[in-house]
Amino acid sequence: MRALVVGAVLLLGTLGGMLLGCVSVDPATGFPDVERVVQERTGKRVRWLQGKPEDAEVDQAVRDLLKDPLSVEAAVEIALLSNRTLQATYEELGIAQADLVQAGLLKNPVLFGSARFPTRAPKRLFQNR
Repeated sequence: MRALVVGAVLLLGTLGGMLLGCVSVDPATGFPDVERVVQERTGKRVRWLQGKPEDAEVDQAVRDLLKDPLSVEAAVEIALLSNRTLQATYEELGIAQADLVQAGLLKNPVLFGSARFPTRAPKRLFQNR
């Protein structure tokens, strides 16, 4: 009997772990929409600097733009590529995306179970007459 209870608890724990797996959020999920809208409206590109090796390309692009005399077009492109306020806004976008996913998740269920084993024979409620 005890082996049956232990087996049932292990089975429920395994099934619960499979059904309630962890959820991860890519903070850059909404950023492609931002890129698309900026591209449509300005014809310029934007990049989210996240400390990745690809960020070196942005630094090089800004340096290349600064080699020539600064034009309005170049200034706009530099501002879109390296503005710290914009970078902070992109970070806030990632946080908002994570908050949105978190709000849509169900609360973790709480399961409770108990098993009781008699220590003596049950009392008879009705006696044979």
